[in-house]
Amino acid sequence: MTNSLTDGRGLTVQDVVGLYSFHETHGSCFAFSSDGTKLAFCVQRPLVDAPHYADMFLAGIARSELYTVELVTLNVCKVEAKEDCFAPAWSPCGNYLAFGAATADAIQLGVMDIRTREQLKIPRCSLQLSGMRSFEWIGEGLLASVVVPGGERPWLLGADSQGSRKAVAAWQSLDVPGQTTSSTLESPVQKASAVPTASAPHEFAVYDVQNKVGCPLSDHEANPILIQFRSRFDAFHQAGLERGALVSSQTLPNGELVAVHEESGQALFLVEDGFGSRLVLCNEVKATQDEIFRTNTHLQGIQPGTIRDLEYVDEEGKPRRVRLLLPPNHDETKPAPAVLWVYPGAAPGRKVRGFHKLHDPSQFNLQLLTTCGYAVIEAALPLPKGEEPLDMAALVAAKVRQAIDISVNSGLVDSKRLHVMGHSLGGWAAMSLLTTTDLFKSGIALAGISNLISYHGSCDPRMRYDSPAIDGFAMAEMCERVFRMSGPPWTDTERYVRNSPIFSVERMNAPLLIVQGDQDYVPISQGEEMFSALSRLGRKARFVRYWGEGHVLGKAANIEDLWKNIGEWLDEH
Repeated sequence: MTNSLTDGRGLTVQDVVGLYSFHETHGSCFAFSSDGTKLAFCVQRPLVDAPHYADMFLAGIARSELYTVELVTLNVCKVEAKEDCFAPAWSPCGNYLAFGAATADAIQLGVMDIRTREQLKIPRCSLQLSGMRSFEWIGEGLLASVVVPGGERPWLLGADSQGSRKAVAAWQSLDVPGQTTSSTLESPVQKASAVPTASAPHEFAVYDVQNKVGCPLSDHEANPILIQFRSRFDAFHQAGLERGALVSSQTLPNGELVAVHEESGQALFLVEDGFGSRLVLCNEVKATQDEIFRTNTHLQGIQPGTIRDLEYVDEEGKPRRVRLLLPPNHDETKPAPAVLWVYPGAAPGRKVRGFHKLHDPSQFNLQLLTTCGYAVIEAALPLPKGEEPLDMAALVAAKVRQAIDISVNSGLVDSKRLHVMGHSLGGWAAMSLLTTTDLFKSGIALAGISNLISYHGSCDPRMRYDSPAIDGFAMAEMCERVFRMSGPPWTDTERYVRNSPIFSVERMNAPLLIVQGDQDYVPISQGEEMFSALSRLGRKARFVRYWGEGHVLGKAANIEDLWKNIGEWLDEH
């Protein structure tokens, strides 16, 4: 890809995989002590330093470092631990700091005595991961946690690689004389309206940190903090409820509020800009602002793309926006080539999404496109509320045409040099748009679905070797829910056909780049079907496969290779 910058330097994929980050998927990275005299925070090392077990669903906790800060002196101290630490939580007295501790084999619960720095790992405790912090102080020295029954590994630990690991073990049985390799599945005795999705089993436990002993859960059933914690965790486990927004009267330009201690008037902000990533502590009482931590200084001197929002009113009379991410130093008198980043159901809001920012450490950092002279278009693609069946392909095509018209009419985008790119549901949308419109010079489908009928009946490759494996066929429920189908394919075949790009492949004239991992829960056969069809038709297609990778790439070398392929593809077309 040809760099368009006239001065400074552009962002590279090596910069991206070298980013430190602050993931909060399994609990906040930041915690004030109850008296406001101490702070703990976690920062994740770059993807380039990630161990093999740093799967997508761990969201960085397998490469996370823990720090403590004495707020009186602003002394920052790294916690020396063999494990990767995440989601810190102070005891009510402030003498103990609890944290998750990740290794290649386990997710444990750790505790440190802040006075002596002595660390303890809670024995026979395997934390269950569900998307929020799975432990809570319920009294002085009493720590409640959500654990996997029997001390087994949490399912999310190694989720993207467990299928391939179990496959190797199964194949090795071929070399054992007299041992069969058969595996039989039985359908459920009773007919179900939908195949149930896999759920993570969990139970609650209480540990006395001061006496270093486990406590009977029955002794604490009436503890109001435990009752609230159990209720909150179960609600999150079932519905994925989001954490409430933080509130503070203090603000900091370009800063994101990440922790608040109201009683002492302290607020912690994460500032991500051209100077790197900084943690800034603001004290309303003392009227001070102190930088306590800085990283990602390698971003200094990099020129980012710029955001431009185009406001409009949609067909329902609702205000919407098309968000453009323009190349650095873009001459706005000249329309730029552009890539539409597509994901049905998403719409640009007031807050800019992470993948528009220099500091996004994932494979989705779209600043990599602007560095090379491409504008990025983010369209408003809201879906009607409710459960009524939809023809999503036609709906998305209509909304995309409107967004493209607005972008082109602004004079900022060249209508003759448009490409479309999407991941997962967006990968499906990229393929679908190439069959329903003639707007694009090429498409890039990452982890996309090409055939809803075959997808409905497919098995999750990560669970293929499990027993019982019926939960591995939960794609049926996902397919009907995500694509708003009225039921299974045999009840509404035409709707499945209308919304499956594979059945309209003859109308696809633009070249297509297909990208997929063989351990993706969207089976790699979805990419194989589309590649096979385009090859049969003599159309231009390229299929890039990543062995051992899941729905999102986790290995730095693979992310670098992905962007090499994307750059070459766009330049070629």
